[in-house]
Amino acid sequence: MSELHVGLKPLSRVAIVAPDASSVLGEYNGLAGAIRAMGDQVRCFAPGISREDSAELDKQGIHCTPFSMTPEKLSLLPRRRAIADLARLMGEWKPSVLVAIGELELVHAIRAAKKNKMGHIIAIPEIVPSFEGEKNGVRNPGAQLDDIIKAMNLAGSVVLLNNVAAAEFKEQNLLNAAVEVCVTPRCGVDLDAYDETPLPPLSDGLVFHLSSPLENRNGIMEFCEAAKCIKKEAPGASFVLSGPPGKTMGSVALDRLEPYKDVVEHAGLLMASKEALERCHVFVDLSREPAMPLVSMQALAMGRPVIAQHCPASHELVDERVNGSLVNHGRVDEIVEAMRSYLRRPDLIPAMARASRQKAVRRLSQKAALAKMLPLIYEHV
Repeated sequence: MSELHVGLKPLSRVAIVAPDASSVLGEYNGLAGAIRAMGDQVRCFAPGISREDSAELDKQGIHCTPFSMTPEKLSLLPRRRAIADLARLMGEWKPSVLVAIGELELVHAIRAAKKNKMGHIIAIPEIVPSFEGEKNGVRNPGAQLDDIIKAMNLAGSVVLLNNVAAAEFKEQNLLNAAVEVCVTPRCGVDLDAYDETPLPPLSDGLVFHLSSPLENRNGIMEFCEAAKCIKKEAPGASFVLSGPPGKTMGSVALDRLEPYKDVVEHAGLLMASKEALERCHVFVDLSREPAMPLVSMQALAMGRPVIAQHCPASHELVDERVNGSLVNHGRVDEIVEAMRSYLRRPDLIPAMARASRQKAVRRLSQKAALAKMLPLIYEHV
């Protein structure tokens, strides 16, 4: 146990329901590990658990139970059946606490917990609030967001992933006064494991690395197009792409990367390792998640400037021309100009690298994130 656990009362069993097991291995692994350090059992419930993810979690003492999700467009009855099945699976294990993560997965999990009369629920919605118009001065959240908000109000505590979302929920009065709210970018990053590392020599040519699941929404093709453009101007620059296959209809097939093979190095189907991040000068993150992806936090912690897409999470962690650059969604020309700016003034990169590390220390400490999250799960002795 660490100082984070002092004064907290162990529970016995904690269920984590997540969109997939890889999020428990990645973004939420710090939380799962902290719960295990309390001596409590952890079980991950997720749709579509791969054999590899299950084996990796088993090594950490975290067991997995898959469950089925009903597509949003199907009728209410199959959704009720899916929730009942999840309630049965959780009921067989009898957890003391539920940590529900995601979007529709969160809704299913909280409804299932309520069927089992479970009272201790923490909700972590993986959403960027978006509204569908306004009526009489009140913004309409739309059906899916409305479902998520209703489920969040059944929880005792809610973890919001950025300050913009927190302000939106407060301004629109979307959460009951009884719901305890904290704001943290998921579990942050382990600043000791991902310490500040020296930049590669600037004289060897700059290396830009994008690491993300291969999905259209993550700007994969825009990165490749920008690399193709820059390579003509700066033959010494290098471009690296890594990340697992996508899991949605918007996945980028590997054959779409083939035309760029002479420009973009495809470094494999895993997220960038610490060693891979050490070899880059500038990290590129074109996702629009409610919190910056873990690999991007790791890059910041290691002292790498970041080219990121305009969104609430990036606005909190990337300051234009201080520790990175911000671009608009789908704008290849803006990505190109951002890359050019580093090529024109590579001498500024070391100062930006230091600023990235300082930002990570101030905003992304895993210890600080867990200090907020663990008291929501555990009672004080």
